[in-house]
Amino acid sequence: MSNEDHRTIPCVRPGPTAGPPVRDVLTASQGHRVLVVDDDPACRKLTARFLATAGYEVLTAENGTEGLRVLRDESVHIVVSDWMMPEMNGLELCKTIRSNEPIGFVYFVMVTAQQERARVLEAFEAGADDFLTKPFDRGELLVRMHAGSRIVELEASLMRRSREIHKANAEMAILNEKLKRLATTDELTGLFNRRQTMTKLKDAWELANRYDQPLSCVSLDIDRFKSVNDTFGHAAGDVALKSTAQALSTATRTTDIVGRIGGEEFVVVAPNTDLDNASILAERIRKHIEETVVRHDAIELAITVSLGVAGKQAVMENPEVLLNKADEALYKAKRTGRNRYCVAQPGAVKV
Repeated sequence: MSNEDHRTIPCVRPGPTAGPPVRDVLTASQGHRVLVVDDDPACRKLTARFLATAGYEVLTAENGTEGLRVLRDESVHIVVSDWMMPEMNGLELCKTIRSNEPIGFVYFVMVTAQQERARVLEAFEAGADDFLTKPFDRGELLVRMHAGSRIVELEASLMRRSREIHKANAEMAILNEKLKRLATTDELTGLFNRRQTMTKLKDAWELANRYDQPLSCVSLDIDRFKSVNDTFGHAAGDVALKSTAQALSTATRTTDIVGRIGGEEFVVVAPNTDLDNASILAERIRKHIEETVVRHDAIELAITVSLGVAGKQAVMENPEVLLNKADEALYKAKRTGRNRYCVAQPGAVKV
C-alpha cells in the first residue's frame, strides 16, 4: 500500500459546490445518519458540512479505531471513510464492519486519491459499496450519497419484510399447533379425544403385532356421574371430569395412552403390558382416584371409578374387539358394586 501523505491532496475539486438540482435529487434521502471518518480535520469538516446542509445527520471520527467505537455505540446508515489513516485505515475499518454482525448493515463509501484498478478492486473486495476519488465536488459526493441512501432504504425494507414473514410464520406455526391440539385433544380435560385415542390404539395394535408384544386396554368411567351433575350442577361435573383426568395422568406411565372417549368414559391403552400388569395398573388408577380430594366451591365430591381390563388375544381380529372386551369387564365391575376393576378373558369376564 502507498505511503502517500493524503493531506497534500485536496479534498474538494474546484468548481461549483452547491446547486438546487442536487438538493432536489437528495430530498428523499434526508434524515439518514452518516459517519465521516478522516484524519484530515479540514477534509473531515468540509465533508461533514456538505452532508449536513443536504439534510443528513453527521457524526465524525479521526480514524478507523474511533469510527468503529462510534459504530458500536450509535446507529449509522452510511460510512464515508478515507483510505489512508493511522491506527486503523479505511480498508481495515470496512473489513471489520463486514465481519461484525452486531453493527448491522451500513453502506460504505471509500474515499482516496488512489485510482489504480487494483486499488479499486481491493476496496470492493473488502466490502466497500462505492468509491469516491479525491478531489471530489459537492455534487458528486451528494449524488453518491443519495444512491447509498436508496440502498439503505431498500435494505431496511427487506429487513422489515423479513421480520414480517418471520412473524407470520411464527403465528402460523402457533395456529397450526392450536389446530392440531383442537383436532386431537379433549378441550375440557386436556387428554386425547376419542378420535385420537382410537388412532393411538390402532398404532399400538400394529406395533404389538409387528414385534409380538402384549397389549392391554383399561376402560373406565366415573361412578354415578349423573347424580353429580343432577345434585351439584354441570360445573361440579366438569370439576370431577378434570380431576379424574389429572389423576389418570398421574397414575399412568409415560408410555400409556390416556384418552377421554365420551361423557365420563375414559380409556388407557397400555403397550407392551400383559393382563397381570394391566390389572396392577387398573388398581393403581382406582385407588389414586378414590383418594383424590375433589372440591367445588365449598363442596367436597367423593369420586370413584369402575374399570375393565382386557388383553390382546390371538383370536382378536382388530383393536375394536380389545376395547369391547374391556368395556364388557367395565360393565361387570359396575354391576358388582362399582369402585372396582374386572378382568376380561376370552369368552368370559373374570372378577
